[in-house]
Amino acid sequence: MKARHLLLRGFFFAVAFVFFVSSRAEAQTHTPYEISIRQQTYQPIPIAHPQAQPPVDHTPSLVSEGQRVRIDFPIRFFDADEPTIWLTQQGYITFDGANDWRFSNHTLPNGDNPEGMIAAWWDDLDVLGPGGHLKTQILGTAPNRILVVEWRAGIWLRGTQFANFQIWLFEGSSTIEFHYGELAHSLSATVGIENKAETIGYQVPLGGAVCNPSCNASHWPENSVVTFAQGPDLRTTRVSGPMEAFAGLPIPISAEVANVGGKPAMDFTVRFYVSPTRELGPQSIELVTLDGDLRSLQPRESEVWEASPRLPI
Repeated sequence: MKARHLLLRGFFFAVAFVFFVSSRAEAQTHTPYEISIRQQTYQPIPIAHPQAQPPVDHTPSLVSEGQRVRIDFPIRFFDADEPTIWLTQQGYITFDGANDWRFSNHTLPNGDNPEGMIAAWWDDLDVLGPGGHLKTQILGTAPNRILVVEWRAGIWLRGTQFANFQIWLFEGSSTIEFHYGELAHSLSATVGIENKAETIGYQVPLGGAVCNPSCNASHWPENSVVTFAQGPDLRTTRVSGPMEAFAGLPIPISAEVANVGGKPAMDFTVRFYVSPTRELGPQSIELVTLDGDLRSLQPRESEVWEASPRLPI
């Protein structure tokens, strides 16, 4: 008897991840951030990197307000992709250019503007005077690029005394880093992040305690990096398979999986599905669960997994 095979067209291959860990369900409006601080020598722009683009000096066009900068890759902020940032000379960036720019800082969160902000050192700063600048530089290549925003900012009424610091944003990731160099003097700054709704904020405990909105030179973490990191976030960056496949016969498929979160993704397995839509749903059919040990990926690590399942008849 001749076997009958069905030719499948218009179907999509999908990938799902199953974690073998116990967790406590909580009502959350976002994936929480965790804050850590480590020692690291400050590197001013231009940063030594094997794949660094030339720096861009935004100071001449900054005037005294904000400047819109389109990012060539997505940045995750409070579980949303952000394609644009606004630069300010006051030591922070924002994802909402509609609000006004403030030199007078406050605690986080706060119902007053600015909103959707990342504040490495929000104070009454001046990058437009002699010796000051606000620059950006992109490090690395896709899908692991890093956007560095650097301030060399004069302190209000302090002449040539400067604050030197950076914000690092990572492609496709929610991880945020503050890098600190030298500080000659500071009056009263705010350090932390706040969501666009101005309802959630994370303040950095410098010197063991939150100093907002009165952080000064005694709290300055010279040659340190402050990291905001969410939990593991697995994404399928690429799935490949044949355009046509016969039911009952093996087909080669592969998937590249990346952990774009800020924490290791531990103890998960990978399952391949075939589906009539791009999303997994009731009509999706599981093809195979990869054999072997449970998988793990470190932050910003990716790996390609392959399988040759048979399409069901």
